[in-house]
Amino acid sequence: MIRPTHILERLDNRANPVTVKELRQAFRGGWFGVILIVCLGTMICLLAATHFRSISTDEQAIGRNLFTRIAMLLQVAVVFGVPLYAGVRMSIEKMTGQVAIYYMTGLFSARIVNGKIKSALLLVILIVSSVAPFGFACTLMRGVGLPTVAASMVFTVCFGLIGCIGTVCLATQVASTLSAIVCLVFGGLCMAFLLSIATATQSVLIDMGPIDLLRHGAIAALFLMMPIVFTLAVLYSGALLRLRGVSPDPYDHANASRGLPYESHAGTHR
Repeated sequence: MIRPTHILERLDNRANPVTVKELRQAFRGGWFGVILIVCLGTMICLLAATHFRSISTDEQAIGRNLFTRIAMLLQVAVVFGVPLYAGVRMSIEKMTGQVAIYYMTGLFSARIVNGKIKSALLLVILIVSSVAPFGFACTLMRGVGLPTVAASMVFTVCFGLIGCIGTVCLATQVASTLSAIVCLVFGGLCMAFLLSIATATQSVLIDMGPIDLLRHGAIAALFLMMPIVFTLAVLYSGALLRLRGVSPDPYDHANASRGLPYESHAGTHR
């Protein structure tokens, strides 16, 4: 008989250690808790202010206006904040040489990059799931429907995932302080562009609804996503190739894949 503890142990063994490490670092550092508290506090203030305004005035579609503000704040945190944090974390580890430590445990470029992306995606999902109740509460104030709110949350997670993949892969190219500054500026501009696309998509979604948006904007979305997907594929391939050269000795790199200590064979190939 399979017990729940056995299932949890199997899931724990299959978890990416890089993902676990990054999540622990995010919660221990305290920055994520501060951002989450600020977001939730702002949501409560907006909800309270809108509620008292709806009592004093007879404004129509007040829920739509409130949800627009909530979605804007959520997109700034998810599409810009979390990817920027993930990219900065990756660039710091790349510059300080901490990435090479991963090879001592038998991890290679694909699991390292995937672990970083998964941890950032989990942070995105956590923020969206924390703000989602406030968005669904807007459906009770007229002006926005439940499908629109749900589609908005899904689109926000997708844009956040795109940003996380781009910044993590771009950060693997950092080799010096100058390259870090260049990557930071370029990544910030790309995140600002992605945020503008997410904001425009959000505005059209609220105006048209998810069904009409998919019906009339599917072709435009396809042409828009093709260059984005191609760019992410190039960045991901470049990240894998870049991290493969982190190990200072190819013989060490080969033995690390078999689980051998990093320098246990240092005297065998002199």
